[in-house]
Amino acid sequence: MGKVLIYGLSLASYRAAANFARAGHKVILLNRGEFIWHKFTQMQWQNPRDIINGYSKGILLNVANMTGNIEVYHNSELLGVEGGPGNFKARFKHRPQSVNEFKCIGCDLCHEKCDVKFIPMPLGPGMRIIKNAEECLDVCPVKAIQIPKEEEKEEKVDAVILSPEYEPEDIKKYVGDKKFTMPFRDFAFMFRGKGVEKQFLKREDGKTPESLGFFIPAGFEGYLGSYEEHVIVFREALNMKEMDPSLDVHIFMKEVRLYGHNQMALYDKAIEKGINVHIIDELNIEEKDDYLVVNDVNIDLLVVMPGQKIPEDWKNLAQNLGLETEHGFAVTKPFTFETTKDGIFAIGEFVKPVGSAEAIYQGTAIVPQAEKYLKPPEEPPKREEVEWLRDDFNPKVGVFMCRCALGNLNPKVDADYVIEKDYLCLHPEDIVKEIKEKGINRVVFAACSPALRGAMLEMVASQAGIHPSYVELVQLREYVSRVGGDDRKASAMINGAVAKSKASYFVDIPTSAVTKGVAIIGGGLASLIAADYLAEKVPLVYIITKEFDTPHNATGVKGNVLHISDDELNSWYNSLKDRVLKRAKWIKEDVESIDGYLGNFVLKAGEEEIKAGVLIIATGGDVVEGGEHITSRMEGNTLHSSLASLYAKRKGVSGTYDLMKSYSLLDVEPPEAKRGEGEPIAYVKPREINKKIAEMLGMRIDKEGFLFFAEEPREWVERVGIQFTLLEDAFGGIFVAGLAHRPMSIEEEVEEAGFAAQSAIYLMNDRPSPAGKFVSVTNPRRCAGCGICVDACFAGARYIDEEDHIAKVRTELCVGCAACANACPSGAAVVMPYNPNGVFKMLKEVVK
Repeated sequence: MGKVLIYGLSLASYRAAANFARAGHKVILLNRGEFIWHKFTQMQWQNPRDIINGYSKGILLNVANMTGNIEVYHNSELLGVEGGPGNFKARFKHRPQSVNEFKCIGCDLCHEKCDVKFIPMPLGPGMRIIKNAEECLDVCPVKAIQIPKEEEKEEKVDAVILSPEYEPEDIKKYVGDKKFTMPFRDFAFMFRGKGVEKQFLKREDGKTPESLGFFIPAGFEGYLGSYEEHVIVFREALNMKEMDPSLDVHIFMKEVRLYGHNQMALYDKAIEKGINVHIIDELNIEEKDDYLVVNDVNIDLLVVMPGQKIPEDWKNLAQNLGLETEHGFAVTKPFTFETTKDGIFAIGEFVKPVGSAEAIYQGTAIVPQAEKYLKPPEEPPKREEVEWLRDDFNPKVGVFMCRCALGNLNPKVDADYVIEKDYLCLHPEDIVKEIKEKGINRVVFAACSPALRGAMLEMVASQAGIHPSYVELVQLREYVSRVGGDDRKASAMINGAVAKSKASYFVDIPTSAVTKGVAIIGGGLASLIAADYLAEKVPLVYIITKEFDTPHNATGVKGNVLHISDDELNSWYNSLKDRVLKRAKWIKEDVESIDGYLGNFVLKAGEEEIKAGVLIIATGGDVVEGGEHITSRMEGNTLHSSLASLYAKRKGVSGTYDLMKSYSLLDVEPPEAKRGEGEPIAYVKPREINKKIAEMLGMRIDKEGFLFFAEEPREWVERVGIQFTLLEDAFGGIFVAGLAHRPMSIEEEVEEAGFAAQSAIYLMNDRPSPAGKFVSVTNPRRCAGCGICVDACFAGARYIDEEDHIAKVRTELCVGCAACANACPSGAAVVMPYNPNGVFKMLKEVVK
């Protein structure tokens, strides 16, 4: 297997570490902070909601535990890298944490005997810093306490990934020392853990604002940022307006950077809800006794969303490693993440200002780019098939209670067996032994948060033959003993779980063979890039298109890419195309029909029938050139300015713009343009076939014909859940990349195509976890075949059987969300092992 060193903990490197480990490679992860999230990252600055950070850490912990391929060093500094690709020697110094957060179980024994500083963390036991660690080594039952002594270390690695965290600008750059102003982070933390309610909206002097202003400095000199700042501000403004419709909300900005697909819908919604959007050329603030006058508008509180600042240590890092930089960012080779030094890559904010979706794409697309230097991963050991105990009618319940979770509680439990252990997570062998010896066929674990130990305890039970359908988890520590709960509450929760477990029944989730092939629909540039990544790793790669697009000229500003000549660009494109067509099968037809689902798609194109496990839609689009205006909107809610601004800069046009003339690194040297109107310099016209594809696959498509994908779900909560869990598993094996998705640069096409390709590999290689237990089924006696559940299922798991005329379920796609059960008017859709009988028995026990 290969070995990579990743320096820094940005959102991109979170994903990169998890993805390299999933791909079977060892990862040395150097965290520059005392603990994960200690340093600022793009997601922390823009999205300080605990849930966002929790998902990101959860990905890292989950993959680290599943694979054992991630080793984390804290308080680290990369001192130097010697050698070359496949044979680097990386020197770094680090100081271990006083408490290893990967081992800590949150028992709090150290709080009783040590000098502890506690830092709450979401979805985890929190972070503990122990000042007298040397005296406390024997206190921790899991040996998580260690002496924080600095040391130097050398590791041999095949490749190096750099993704150091960035620093936000000081808002004084824009508002000076004006009163009644604050950075967005401080504003968002008003509501942290409390919910968006008016009682928490306060100024420093305690006044509740009646008028609220947001300022985004996009377009002002020195500003560096992406679309993320605008998305977050517009969403927060809408939250404020929903919280209090009488609140006077204003947004001030020079440029509107909502250039992600369909993001201008946020702008329209803000206007519709009565939010005042001011397009300004300069910011004027006048202080009054109790308010501010901002560009002639009275504002009680002005919230500033700063951009990105180039940290000094980035410059030192680049100098130590001999890397070229441009405006403080690492220079990369055209259309890759590889720096000017072979085998050393840069992603995240070290390359350019990125949004969260771009960071996720980069953290995935880096894997196929770096793997050319990595040793092949070892074949994973074959998973042993478990012989499950199956008995739906003679339940014998064993309750395993963790004394760490019990504290001083003494619940009265009515079960066949009640077993107490000091720490359940430390005694898996004993649990398995007890289950087998006592003939237990239902298990209730009364312990800590399922987010910490749930999957582990279910896997322990599975080793004794207990299927997850027969396992219940009671969060005793966080919901009872730690919050002042009493024996009555503990007894009710545990006995409720016992009652529910007795009514549970075995749910066997079938799996089907996955077709080891990828079908790429369309001839856009992204199709060739994705195929280039896939050709060596997937047995069958199909490209279905009558013809390929010619390369467009929207290239970024890294190194010499902006100034790459047409001949050089065409040479790169032709080399890519020739390389791909020697290894992939080109079907010179348009797709006519698509049937099937994840793992088993069947496509018809001309006389060809294509079978594939995953689909990538990369139909490209026509780039229409003409005038000298950096156009924003055409007919829909997607800005074309990102592509148009690159064309303006590349051609050296001094034209006009309306909403946006620059983005990302173009902010350093934006194109010459004044506000005005005119004929578009360039815009993208989506392919007509997108409508047909959307209809065949049941996908969303916008007014112009761009296909929806990951970063634009309907609601914010859905956005968090998809982006910060394993996003690639959430869309039924269908990916959209390139100009089929939105106007973008070639560099962005590389990111999206790489993300789609690497994710496709995971979907074809990963097997379902035996811990998965929630699946939808249909009661055929109640089903009327109305199709309401089919419309409700976002995963595409439900369909109407043409022969039986009832709804059925593709269990491989079902995520157990219960949307179908909530929508079904006849009660025919049921999520197992949840059943009304078990739930009612649990509730009856709880309310005794």
